[in-house]
Amino acid sequence: MFDKLDPRLVEMIRNTTRILRKPYTGIIAGYHKLPYVLIGPDSARKNSSIEIRGRIHVSPKLIFTPNPENPTLGEIFEKELMNQQLVGRVFSFLYSSRYSNLKVQNEDLKIELSEDDAPTHEHTVLDEMLRREVVDTAVVGCPDIQYYPISLERLIQEILDKEFK
Repeated sequence: MFDKLDPRLVEMIRNTTRILRKPYTGIIAGYHKLPYVLIGPDSARKNSSIEIRGRIHVSPKLIFTPNPENPTLGEIFEKELMNQQLVGRVFSFLYSSRYSNLKVQNEDLKIELSEDDAPTHEHTVLDEMLRREVVDTAVVGCPDIQYYPISLERLIQEILDKEFK
């Protein structure tokens, strides 16, 4: 669905997504789940918002090394451009294209409507997490809730930048 979007729209969504809070615990070595709360304005109802709570499934680090019998990566690629080993992770999360006037809830995805506008609801969620001392959950401000996977991708990119740099 998102591969047919105007690249300028995708870039605008990425640039206006606000990472309000990153998890303090970060990404750990093994397979785990990274909880998030994503909040954006509800375009169907004025001065209200939509909250999406979910978990991003994170794989262990995948390390690709060359076969000892084959050429090394350094021999295949220019050494200035490529490390001797490639490292990556796989991320996945549930997606629902239906969110307006709909309450969705399961183990990994919960979509709820809020009567508060997005900035007010963001402050409420951040205060709740501070009060409950929740340290493992990210909070993301999304400019357009129908494109929330783009905002989650931005969160993932920020976490990866921190982990792999």
